[in-house]
Amino acid sequence: MHRILVVDDSQSIVLSLSKILEINGYEVDYALNASEALHKISTKNYGVAVCDIEMPGLSGLSFLEKVRKEYDNEVEVILMTGHLDQEYFLQAIRLGAADFIRKPVESQVLVNSITRIMERRNQKHDLGRFFSSMLRTNVCFELDPNFYWESNFSKAVNGFLKNALRLKRNFINELLLCMDEMISNAMIHGTLELNSQQRLFNMEELRQLMEEHKESGNKMDRTIHVCIEMDVRHHTISISVEDSGNGFDHEAWMRKLEQQKDVNQGAHGRGISMLYYLSDKLSFENGGRKITITRRIPRD
Repeated sequence: MHRILVVDDSQSIVLSLSKILEINGYEVDYALNASEALHKISTKNYGVAVCDIEMPGLSGLSFLEKVRKEYDNEVEVILMTGHLDQEYFLQAIRLGAADFIRKPVESQVLVNSITRIMERRNQKHDLGRFFSSMLRTNVCFELDPNFYWESNFSKAVNGFLKNALRLKRNFINELLLCMDEMISNAMIHGTLELNSQQRLFNMEELRQLMEEHKESGNKMDRTIHVCIEMDVRHHTISISVEDSGNGFDHEAWMRKLEQQKDVNQGAHGRGISMLYYLSDKLSFENGGRKITITRRIPRD
């Protein structure tokens, strides 16, 4: 059974819509404002939220934006409105609204909309079932460093790990944190070959440096290889990142990591220290140009 959340500042509307959805076999909760709705989403799993656009306090569009930012595609949002002008429509589309329904809401229109959305969600689950039937999944990417920060690569991988491999959100967050750190190190050391001062640049300064490289015609031709491998039989997932740089003395770093008791918070070595403590296994190949982390997949 799919749980639906109805959000409107009118109690008569939420009660009426809840009754319609319950008659059609859905489990329904309701909230009288967007803040209450966000709290409920943080405590329960909902397939769809049906939300009014114009409400006191946090608007429906702001609610949609927060849901997309914090819960990605776990909750689909249908927006209700008495009048839908072009500005609202375009903004809602960009924020990821699943559908729009005009007020007063016709019961069959609402039910049909939710049915279509649930069918799309089931297709995603079918993809997950397909990958879960594989004993081993190996997906590799070749990244162009000139466009990496514009590509939303982490967001795409997040969707793959969640929808295809069906991993838990907290576990995915740790994996992405490690992957971003490995790619960042590959960019800094293997692709850009930054000096010690430049390695202290923040993300915005690194983007600016990349832009300066491109504007000056110094387009980088060194690519970065990223591979994700899941082994169902051994309940492990590995992420490897390989660059074309000169590598580094990884054996000395591993000896140092094995001796230290806490995570290194300094600027130099912080990343590799974090990978060491967040992974079950940290390994290197090709003179340090390829780094791999392996994690055991938590069981339900």
